[in-house]
Amino acid sequence: MKINVTKKKFLDLLKDAVQSRKSFEEFCEFIFNYFYAEDDYDFEDDEILLLFEFFVGILDFENYFKNPDLNTRLKRIIETLEKGNWDLESIKFVFDLETIKQLFDKYKNGLITKEIYERQISNLSTMKFDIKKMLKLINEQFQ
Repeated sequence: MKINVTKKKFLDLLKDAVQSRKSFEEFCEFIFNYFYAEDDYDFEDDEILLLFEFFVGILDFENYFKNPDLNTRLKRIIETLEKGNWDLESIKFVFDLETIKQLFDKYKNGLITKEIYERQISNLSTMKFDIKKMLKLINEQFQ
């Protein structure tokens, strides 16, 4: 049976996940099941597929360590998606906002070099993302 994954469906599931533990576990199951039944998932577009891959990487880790900031991070992702920003760089930016801000401040204050700053930003994720686009987002936000 094909599961049609639209942006609306994904966003609704994510919103529910922030509201209750049961819904969060259902969201995790929905995301993780994709990797067992890839052919059963039909994505509206590639941006949603990238989000699945992003969430697989973070949900297992974040849930395992019971990160108290996870709900705040997920709410920021929801706000970003609601604004129509479905690209990986925007999602990664709001998810790691505190870490990115710390790195930006260190760079601007001369505590780390540009090369170290850019390397640390690119190391925030095992997923490939456009580092130039990410740096542009950071500069727009913090300058």
